[in-house]
Amino acid sequence: MLSRYYFRALLVACALVSALGDKAQASPWIEANDAYLRASIEQLADAGYLRGHVNTYPLMWSGIARDLRRIDPAWLNDDELHAYYRVSAALDFAQMERVNGVRTTLNSERARQNGYADMYREHASLVVSRTFTNEHTAARIQTNVRGGSVEHKSYTFEGSYLATTLGNWAFSVDQMPVWWGPGQDNALVMSTNARPLQGFRLNRLEDNPSNLPVLRWAGRWHATAFAGRTQSAGPLGDQEIAGARLGIRPLPALSIGASTTLQAGDNLGRRNHIVGADVRLALPLAVTLYAEAAQRSGSTDVVAFEGASRDSRYALTIGVSHSIMLGQNLQQFFAEHTDVPAFFYDDNTDPAGYRRWGLNMGAAIDQDVESLTLGYRFQTAHGTGWQMRLRDQRMGASNRLVAMQHDIEGRDFDIKRRMVDVNYQRPFAETLLTIGVTYSYDVVRENFLNSMSSESSEHDLAVRASWEFRF
Repeated sequence: MLSRYYFRALLVACALVSALGDKAQASPWIEANDAYLRASIEQLADAGYLRGHVNTYPLMWSGIARDLRRIDPAWLNDDELHAYYRVSAALDFAQMERVNGVRTTLNSERARQNGYADMYREHASLVVSRTFTNEHTAARIQTNVRGGSVEHKSYTFEGSYLATTLGNWAFSVDQMPVWWGPGQDNALVMSTNARPLQGFRLNRLEDNPSNLPVLRWAGRWHATAFAGRTQSAGPLGDQEIAGARLGIRPLPALSIGASTTLQAGDNLGRRNHIVGADVRLALPLAVTLYAEAAQRSGSTDVVAFEGASRDSRYALTIGVSHSIMLGQNLQQFFAEHTDVPAFFYDDNTDPAGYRRWGLNMGAAIDQDVESLTLGYRFQTAHGTGWQMRLRDQRMGASNRLVAMQHDIEGRDFDIKRRMVDVNYQRPFAETLLTIGVTYSYDVVRENFLNSMSSESSEHDLAVRASWEFRF
């Protein structure tokens, strides 16, 4: 069993790294916390300038940095040049010898749904971090003081890591947010929705093609694997999880990924085995098609509600995105449809299923749901950005997310939800201010055994703000 005290060792290790020397190297990866940076990376990848796999976060900097050095800005059109400078600026910051950070957030309530880079899981937080790098090692100690969190913990070390390299592989002990797949609003196998896992991680650094003739067709490839802890499940004991992902790029316009995760427990054995595959295809005129499919292996024999006919082992996400430069501003549009069947993330023995403290480790919309998201992002060359998402969702009685939000778990219901989510960010000197508003309208229908039903509606408005200073 993984030791629950290994982050104490991480604290000591960070102190040692800070004393090892100051030869600066890039931080090992790009984190899953900046939707605007991700849009710029995807734009350069779709245009063929970034040649590696870009659908696995944390995303290794090594391949990105290599490809950026080979780009002549004279080759780029206006929108590609905007993306190039955005990614280059992020790389320059990652190559600083030491980085300190302070971030504070205030939320009127915990987010009803977390998409990519959304991590609003408490009413208030204060985050203090310090990052160290030297020739072969990088480390960050990050302390999060929180109020009103879903798991009632007042502080965590979420976001901390210690990473070192051996040959073409990076080994780390960390608690980093993870996003696997091309989805903009949902990832079926691993997403940033739940609290990051404490665990050990292995990443391939350089994504060079294989020299074996039988594998050369796969092009550049990346692999990652992890093993970690989810949470203690009381009398069921500590819960462990392991996962792996492989990404290949056989053609400049085509990226393919495959993911798998498996949970295990002291008294439960192996369970919740989820396998996924995804594809991203870049088309002319800056249009991209993407899809992810996931299958749950094993039994879904849980107590079903009447009418829960969508019980299935297969979930699907399909989407399309388009980027365009208007003036000096980069704009991205996307449409994404996700269908997750009833009981997909449930477990017939462990009440938590594929979740941490009630939040799904896969799709943020949980299960027994069909969701359509229309998204828009706008970013200027100076860092100001807008993001808007419109969501239309239909959720059934095995959806743990809305059952918890409406306090109707254990009853038969269906919910229609309309949601508008708007974020605005603006840099001030060396700081970044972000303000967000989410409005949702739910129509709740409860079904009874006598074929009668009752219907009610609920309006919800949430506001949030964050301020970040890195130096």
